[in-house]
Amino acid sequence: MPATIVTTTVECNGAMPRILCVDDEPLNLILLESILSPCGYEVVLAHNGSEALAIILKERIDICLLDVMMPGLNGFEVCRLIKSNETCNIPVIMITAHSGREKRIEGTEAGAEDFISKPFDTDEVLARIKMLLCNKSKNDRRIQAADITKRHFLSTMSHELRTPMNGVLGMTQLLELTDLPKEQRGYIVDLKKSGKNMMSLVNGMLDFTHIESGQTALNMAEFNLRQCISDTVGTLKNSAHEKGLLLDVTFIGDIPDLLRGDAVQLQHIVHNLLENAIKFTECGGVTIAVKLCESDGARTRYIQIAVRDSGIGISPEALAMIFLPFTQEDGSTTRVHGGTGLGLALSQRLAELMDGTLSVESTKNRGSCFTLTLPFAGQTP
Repeated sequence: MPATIVTTTVECNGAMPRILCVDDEPLNLILLESILSPCGYEVVLAHNGSEALAIILKERIDICLLDVMMPGLNGFEVCRLIKSNETCNIPVIMITAHSGREKRIEGTEAGAEDFISKPFDTDEVLARIKMLLCNKSKNDRRIQAADITKRHFLSTMSHELRTPMNGVLGMTQLLELTDLPKEQRGYIVDLKKSGKNMMSLVNGMLDFTHIESGQTALNMAEFNLRQCISDTVGTLKNSAHEKGLLLDVTFIGDIPDLLRGDAVQLQHIVHNLLENAIKFTECGGVTIAVKLCESDGARTRYIQIAVRDSGIGISPEALAMIFLPFTQEDGSTTRVHGGTGLGLALSQRLAELMDGTLSVESTKNRGSCFTLTLPFAGQTP
């Protein structure tokens, strides 16, 4: 008797579920797509682990079907990276040709919710996906309710923390003006630095919660791009100088004198990128290159801003998750360089809010280059 194909699908928040299939064997991807597409699922294909992580970072994915044995990052490593970030609520089904107990234990320890054996059984594949989608739908509702509570808490606490922190910083400045012995003056410098770091963290949390809740509005006005970038670079020259780093800005080609857009948010993004570059660079320098990369006459100008450093670089595994909030390469990064992993997540969301993009290229121990591309209106006649 022929197999009965289950054709019902479970919607995810009113949309057709998007299933990411990851396998280095093209034939397996073709087979999975032939099973899932007729049932109404939107199928996204990836041929390796790095490609899958990049897709997860940029797109909505509801379930990931993940092959165990792949070159480069294997399925277990990819699963651990997906599960290591709490913002990725993506169930993972491991695909394996080996039904051995060891593989299933390793997959479960990596965080996988289920397993599918090769060769594929159509009914089994569809049944397991339907079950996980039902569970995910319930979990998503709980997570959304928790997110609203979390954002309200973070926003409220950020506001409440700013008032006493401003008091601490103000009193520190007054104390700095008094006649103090050299040793105590050193304590004041450390206190002031810690207070500023705390205020930066509070402001970052507040900005992030505003963007996530859709409360950030763009303030469109004409501004001078060269002046905007130069002013931002100027605020960080002392930080670079203290580490003995070169900090250089170059304007390439015919940069318009005036553009129309949100200069404050542009400065916010560039400041975050430069601050990050300086933080993770111990020798050499940081350069920022600004150029007009595309224009459609007087209406829209696409500006590209590339921030390049000679710092510690980013591993391929961490690179795929670098724009997720509260993410840094490992715990030692936080201990040595500080930070919370919010700056890049905030910068990418601001870039998207401004209809732009933020991308990164990096080689471990050889530096990184973050490229920001934003559209701006031309000068008003």
